[in-house]
Amino acid sequence: MRGAKHIIATLVGLSAIDPLLLDPTAGIAHAAPPAFDLRINGAAQDGLDAGTTGSVPLGVQPVDHPSTAFTAQGSPAPVDIETVFDGLDTKPVLNVAPVGGGSVIPRGERVSVRAIWNYSAFIAHGEVRVFARGAPLDAEPLQVVPLDARRQAEIDTGAPGLPDELVYLVRVYGKDMRFDETRPRVLTIGETANRFSLDAEPAAPVIGPGDVEDFARIRNIRVSGASVTVRGTNVGPGEEVTVLGTSVGVAPDGTFEAREIVPFGDQTIPVEINNGRDLVIEREVHVPLSDWFVVGHGEVTIGRSISDRKQYGSGSLDVLGKGGLYLKGKVKGEYLITASIDTEEDEPGRLLSNVVERKRNGLLNRIDPDKYYPVFGDSSSTLDDAPSQSNLYVRIDRGDDHVMWGSYDVNIREAELVELSRGLYGAKAVH
Repeated sequence: MRGAKHIIATLVGLSAIDPLLLDPTAGIAHAAPPAFDLRINGAAQDGLDAGTTGSVPLGVQPVDHPSTAFTAQGSPAPVDIETVFDGLDTKPVLNVAPVGGGSVIPRGERVSVRAIWNYSAFIAHGEVRVFARGAPLDAEPLQVVPLDARRQAEIDTGAPGLPDELVYLVRVYGKDMRFDETRPRVLTIGETANRFSLDAEPAAPVIGPGDVEDFARIRNIRVSGASVTVRGTNVGPGEEVTVLGTSVGVAPDGTFEAREIVPFGDQTIPVEINNGRDLVIEREVHVPLSDWFVVGHGEVTIGRSISDRKQYGSGSLDVLGKGGLYLKGKVKGEYLITASIDTEEDEPGRLLSNVVERKRNGLLNRIDPDKYYPVFGDSSSTLDDAPSQSNLYVRIDRGDDHVMWGSYDVNIREAELVELSRGLYGAKAVH
C-alpha cells in the first residue's frame, strides 16, 4: 500500500502540494500506513509492531515513525528507516576512486578501487580497465578486473611489463550489453614516483552517490524511473548495512543514506543489517509513470481613474493583471517537460502578447541601485531551471534528445583554429 497524495488549488495560482506541507498531521488520519515486512534470519515475524515509514512526495518532510526491530535473543533495538522518492530527479551518477584515496602506490602492492553508481537496477556487471598513460582508451587494456559484490576491484601493480604511469577507469554493462564508462584516473607506481604530480588527481574517500559528482565520459545505458533515497539511524557499532544489494557506509553516529534510481511500478526496497543482528527491513514504494510539480501566482489590480474629484466615481474602470507559472513533469515515464511563463502587467486581453519578445539585460533592469542586497557566505547555490531572455521557456526531453525554446549555450571546442562559446536565444533541437 502507499500513502495518499492530494492536489489542491490556491487562490493565487495552481500548485501541486501535498497536505502535509500545510499540516504535518493532515494526511495521517486518511491514509493507511505503507506495508512493512520484518524478517529475522530470512523468516517472517508475525505479531511484531515494527512501525512504518512510507514514501513521501518531493518537497514534503517525512513524518518519522520509529520502528523497533528485535535481535535473535529477543532484546529490542530501535531502528529507524525512512524512504523518500523523487520522480523528477533521475540523473545517473557513475564514478571511481581508490579505496584509500591515494594515487601514488609502490610497485608490487595491490590497489583497491571502488566504483560508485546510483542505478543498480539497470546494471548487469562492471569491470575496471587499466591502460598505460597516454594510450588510447579504446585499445586493448593492460588489465581487466571484474568488480565484486561490493563494487571493488584490485589492480595488481606487480604484474610484469607495467609502466610507471597508468590510468584506470570503470566500465559498467547494462542488460542489453550497452555500457557506460568513466573518465580515467591517474595511478603512479614505483618507489621514485613523483608524489606531487599535477596530473595525478587526489581522490577523496569513497562516499555515497548522493555526495559525489558524475564522472562518466560515455553513456549508453538508458535509465528511467525515480530516485529513491533511503535514510537510517541507530545502526550499532560494527554493523554493516546493505541497501538494494549494495554495501552502504555508516557514519560514526550510526546514520546512513543511500540513493538509487529504480524502475517504474511497485518496487521493494530491502535494507539489510548484518554483523551483529541479521535484519531485513523492506519498504514498498510505487513509482508512477507520470509525476508533476506545478506552481503559479497571479495578480489583479482594479482601479478607477478620477478626472475631477467633485465627480467622484465618474471615471473609467481599469483592470490590470499579471501571472506566472512554472511546471516540471514526466509523461508516460519517457518525456520530461519543463516550462515557465511570466507575463508583464497589462490588460487581461494582452497578457500573452509579448511573452516571446526578447528582453535585453532583464536581470540588470530589475536591480534597484538604491536598494541594499546582502550577500551571505554560506554553501547554498542557485539553479535557473528555466533560463530565458524572454518571458517564456519550454523544453521537452526524451533520453538524450530534446527540443526547447529559451536561452542556451553553444560550446564548440573541437575546432583547430577558433573555439566558439556564447549564449544564444531561440529554438534548439538535439537528436
